[in-house]
Amino acid sequence: MPFLMFLLRLSLSSAIYLASNITGMTQVVLPADVFPRCPFVPQPNDPGGLPIAPNNMNFPSKDNVLDCNFYQQAMQMFFWLTSPPPTSYGVGPYVFASPIFYAVSPRENPSRSFLRWFQTLGANPAVQLLDIGLSQTGPDGVRVVFDKDGRPHPDGVGQVGKKVLMTQGENLVFYGIVVNDVYAYYHQSAPKAAPTEFPDSKDQIEDLEQKYGHKFPDAQAMVVAVKTAWIEVGGDENDKKKYLTVETEIPVYDRRSAHVWIPLKKKKATLALVGMHVAFSATDRPKLIWATFEHASNTRNKAYKYKATAGSCPPTDVCEHQDGAWLFSNDDCSNEPRMHVDDMARIFADAKKTIGPSNICRNYAWGSDKVPDNTLSISINKSFIDQLPAHDVRRNYMMIGTNWYNGDDPQGGAELANSTMETFNGTSRCVKCHVAEKLSHIWSRVPAPKK
Repeated sequence: MPFLMFLLRLSLSSAIYLASNITGMTQVVLPADVFPRCPFVPQPNDPGGLPIAPNNMNFPSKDNVLDCNFYQQAMQMFFWLTSPPPTSYGVGPYVFASPIFYAVSPRENPSRSFLRWFQTLGANPAVQLLDIGLSQTGPDGVRVVFDKDGRPHPDGVGQVGKKVLMTQGENLVFYGIVVNDVYAYYHQSAPKAAPTEFPDSKDQIEDLEQKYGHKFPDAQAMVVAVKTAWIEVGGDENDKKKYLTVETEIPVYDRRSAHVWIPLKKKKATLALVGMHVAFSATDRPKLIWATFEHASNTRNKAYKYKATAGSCPPTDVCEHQDGAWLFSNDDCSNEPRMHVDDMARIFADAKKTIGPSNICRNYAWGSDKVPDNTLSISINKSFIDQLPAHDVRRNYMMIGTNWYNGDDPQGGAELANSTMETFNGTSRCVKCHVAEKLSHIWSRVPAPKK
């Protein structure tokens, strides 16, 4: 079996068609006059010039923390995860796709397993990056993963329910999930007991290292889990330069019917990152800090308020991004699904609809209807982007917002959602779903990692 790099959930990309060109998409423009409430402060680089793992062990204690600290740390995590890995991590295009991260395999008689990235190197290991694990929702809402032979296996990752998302150019969306080595080894310590908290101190991480005789090269990042959303990008090199990309295989669909699409075979393709969830532990944050990121061309925003230094959008007024061509939006904001998937990976149109793109917009541009939350998000994004080199593709991505707990009380953007992952759920605050024994949705489905 080829090495699984990601679990992918349906919204499946396709075929008997050419990947559509996504050049010329509109992008969200950050207000230039945002009050600079939350600057991005980069951490030192390693001797090779690459970002080091964010030191979540030095995150401010609960008695000294400010709201901005959560946004700053979340942006540090995104910057690190999407950077090339240092040699101490091993080979991979990005940190989150390097050997210190584990993907979750399809179920194998009858359980899953953690597998280390690039465990078996080929001539072009990136081709294997998103192989086998096509997951979608099967009968009665049970999530399903398909192996290389097309056999369905219960449990997977992706959008809630059976709905399928595609771009205006009819590129369907893939999903994946990975966890870092700290998460994987902590899981090994109690694979059947779903945690209500994760390690949040240096002592706990060192105890874990001592228990298993394994030194974590990213120990100071503590526990990390990453979920991603991808679309196929066409052959235009200008398209590829606007996205973080991977090379992989995706299913080919017979698209001749407007009501049923049938999977036929696979093809090699370039996938572009359009969405990312990041969850991580930090000092005094055993229930994790949650943040979500999107490509700036995904979709339009509904009106929002923020604090300005002066000018076009003071808190008494609103800003919005409505006009133009977007990946997931054409001329309105219906946020209505049009199709779903069955347990055999076939895509069906919903009742009285045809298979095709929905018109999606972000109801809460920065995950909140509160001026302080919106100002924090806009401010940290502007500061981050302003410090990136002109050629850095991450200038095209933005953090929508972040959530965290103070004790048992959720904080941060109360309406936080990712338009590529909680598309048809309205608002879906991270900490509403990830709570108590459901803090991790994959914990009880995966046995101990393979070394």
